Amino acid sequence: MRWYLAFALSLIFSFHYSARAQNVFSLHELVDKALNQNPDVLIQKAQTHIAGLKQRQATSALLPNLDIEGGYIYSTYRNGNPDFIGANSQKEMMAYLALHQSLFDAELWQQYRQSRLTMRKQKILFEQARQDVILQVVSTYFNTLKLQGEVQVLQENLHSFQLMFKQSKLLFESGSVPEIDVKKSHVEYLLQKNGLRQAQKAYQASLNYLKELVG
Repeated sequence: MRWYLAFALSLIFSFHYSARAQNVFSLHELVDKALNQNPDVLIQKAQTHIAGLKQRQATSALLPNLDIEGGYIYSTYRNGNPDFIGANSQKEMMAYLALHQSLFDAELWQQYRQSRLTMRKQKILFEQARQDVILQVVSTYFNTLKLQGEVQVLQENLHSFQLMFKQSKLLFESGSVPEIDVKKSHVEYLLQKNGLRQAQKAYQASLNYLKELVG
């Protein structure tokens, strides 16, 4: 088990540094790219922004509103008598103050509570969309690493089986082994070759999916 863990760690580090050498993105960068272009995350982000605006509007509606209006009346005179008598003056200043208290408005309170619930729900949906994308990228990333390691191992094994097959042919030609041994070696070589082909196919599919996730 220890050698397997050491092999896995060495594989991860070797992949990381080889990727850096080829200007390939790191896992953290892949996650950031996926989050910045994923449609579900972008939609939930926009919905969260809209929910935040509605919550601020509902909060503002609860605050007391003070309306101020003002003006004056100009009195003219005819035959020594003012047309409009207003406070013994030719000008009468007028001002109106109107204070609207919304704290006891049931409808506004209901809108405020609903906006808070909507905002809370939207934050959960946004975070869930983010976590789904992160999980997909991380799992695909390490699955790609695993498949890359399998391909490397199978390539080395294939070379060994190829040498064994050639050796069995030479031994058969020299009369040291029966022909059945050559056929067995050939079958084992073909099976290993087919396994490598399947592993390469799975690795390429995982790599393509990772590219799709990060755009």
